[in-house]
Amino acid sequence: MIRARAQAVVTGVLMAALVATGVVTLVAAPVVRRTWPLAALFALLAAFGAVGIWAAARVGVTVSPSGIRVRSFGRGRTVPADRVGRITCVEVGRAQGGAVYAPSIEILSDGWTRGEQLDVRVLGSYSRAVAQARTDALDRGLGRPPREG
Repeated sequence: MIRARAQAVVTGVLMAALVATGVVTLVAAPVVRRTWPLAALFALLAAFGAVGIWAAARVGVTVSPSGIRVRSFGRGRTVPADRVGRITCVEVGRAQGGAVYAPSIEILSDGWTRGEQLDVRVLGSYSRAVAQARTDALDRGLGRPPREG
């Protein structure tokens, strides 16, 4: 599995802080236990944090000779290997004054005809070299050599 480790770690730590805040407040603050709306709020905060930890742990891309599975915080997507065209490194946006690069998968509609592009933003980076290395790893995972240029 190819992951953007920093993003997953930061998100996991923030969600763990939510869980800790919710649990510690429920256990240690007698005012919260006596007031059910506050208790419900902190229980929901802890539950939201637990779901966030689970989501952060599953974010990434799984690649095998049978295809590519992209798992992001939203809905995941699987692309069979016979529908994967070129995988290129492209600029997918700008953030904090710099370009963000990520692999982009060309999805073939019938095996030959170009269909749509799937930008794998979960593997995005401010560094083009890092994004290119992740792009090459996707090609290698499908059992084909990385493309030059």
